[in-house]
Amino acid sequence: MPDRDEVIQARGRELLALAAAEFPKDFDLAAGEEWPMIAAALISRMVGTLESILDQQSAGREADPGSDVRRLLEHAIFLAWLAADPGTVRIDAWKKADLRARLAADADVRAHGEPIFTEAERISMEAQAARLVGERITIENVAREADEHWAGRLPGMGGGGEVKSWRGFYAVVYRNYSAYTHPTVRGLNPVVVDLSPTRRRVQLEGRHVGQGPYGMATVIFGLALFVVAEALGWPDAAQVTAIFERHP
Repeated sequence: MPDRDEVIQARGRELLALAAAEFPKDFDLAAGEEWPMIAAALISRMVGTLESILDQQSAGREADPGSDVRRLLEHAIFLAWLAADPGTVRIDAWKKADLRARLAADADVRAHGEPIFTEAERISMEAQAARLVGERITIENVAREADEHWAGRLPGMGGGGEVKSWRGFYAVVYRNYSAYTHPTVRGLNPVVVDLSPTRRRVQLEGRHVGQGPYGMATVIFGLALFVVAEALGWPDAAQVTAIFERHP
């Protein structure tokens, strides 16, 4: 494994160990601990995603880990957005979007004769969605609103007009790796080789020439840890910083 890859692996594994040491965590929703529970659950999901990304690094591919980095970033952006204003409005909007998506999925499946939810469950979910406040949300707007709070407050992060921002990462990482997440023409590039102007060879994906998504994955995860360190006091932000200093 090249030296750069070894640095990324060391950095990523130490960040994972730091986060994993915080779990399991128990929360009392009756005591108003819903937001801390949501934040912890988002970090927990991100631990699994980063582990998967790092496990793929030895193969040196880009397509599948790129899709995983896109998912990792989406979790980090929503975490930063909720952490910036963890009151009822944003959490309700987030919950409402989830209920709408689940109800839409149920309606689609019902049209094919196999409902996901019982009629009573569907009525209950519709009532829950009606009680919740909030407009429809998109990851692009969520990233922009997250920057309004976090610009200049996270290491190396600027405002929404800069690449090193949540909105900038959305443009550079999320949009870029969307091509590999969906069956697009560009998404086939890793397995299609031009032999001549009219001849193509389809092969299994080989090693990617370039840096790949692995280092960026550790940066995104590190930023998410800085968010919860400031918002909830865990993990110790100084320990996150020390990991990046040891493995720059």
